[in-house]
Amino acid sequence: MLKILVLGGTIEARELSLALVETGHEVTISFAGLTRNPLTADGVFLISGGFGGPQGLANYLSNTQTDILIDSTHPFANRMSRNAFIAGRLSNTEVLALRRPSWNRRPGDRWKNLDTLEKAVKRLRHAKPKRVLLALGGQGAEQFRKCRQHQFQARVLINSATNLATSSAHRWKGLEIIRVDSRRTVTEEINEICNYRPDLMIVRNAGGPLNAKLDAARRLSLPVWLIDRPPMPPVPLFSSPTALLKHLQNEKLA
Repeated sequence: MLKILVLGGTIEARELSLALVETGHEVTISFAGLTRNPLTADGVFLISGGFGGPQGLANYLSNTQTDILIDSTHPFANRMSRNAFIAGRLSNTEVLALRRPSWNRRPGDRWKNLDTLEKAVKRLRHAKPKRVLLALGGQGAEQFRKCRQHQFQARVLINSATNLATSSAHRWKGLEIIRVDSRRTVTEEINEICNYRPDLMIVRNAGGPLNAKLDAARRLSLPVWLIDRPPMPPVPLFSSPTALLKHLQNEKLA
């Protein structure tokens, strides 16, 4: 039996945690403060909030004698991934990472790939006025405050605890906030896009099996600026809970 800490906040983290418990491991899953009402698995210990940076996480790993740290955070939670990598080095704990596959371009997509959100802001600052749909999950939208000539609609999830979702101080004239359910259908997305009539949609490449808003953009021939994922620290990376579980089983047999 291994003692495992999973840094969660994703569906994949929950699936992995449940599978690890079913195979006899002791599992704790940690959620950041931005995750409201997180779904957990039976038999999984839950902790929430931060660890106090990489040293705090390293102390936790050492004090609890954790065998493996699994980073299954959001693909754009790069600070947490960096902290996990450093904490693993400081505590001599094995670190693995689980990330859902990125979205790939399909026929009909009008995508422009950009390395960072900052590059999108820079391009818009010098562009003619547009109506822009920010499908960023509530994080990063504040950077577009500088682009005053544009009209923005920012989507935040119904259960979001981001500053943009909870505080009017983080909003500005020309920004409209709408709360959405993560399980929206393509038809619902098409209707929403047609109602707002954006010239452009900006999306992070969070990945996953389905994405209704990108399907809707494809059908409506709407241009999309797709923000690429930040680079991962140099740790073993797996694209599914099944692949990571197989790796652990092989390690056990080695």
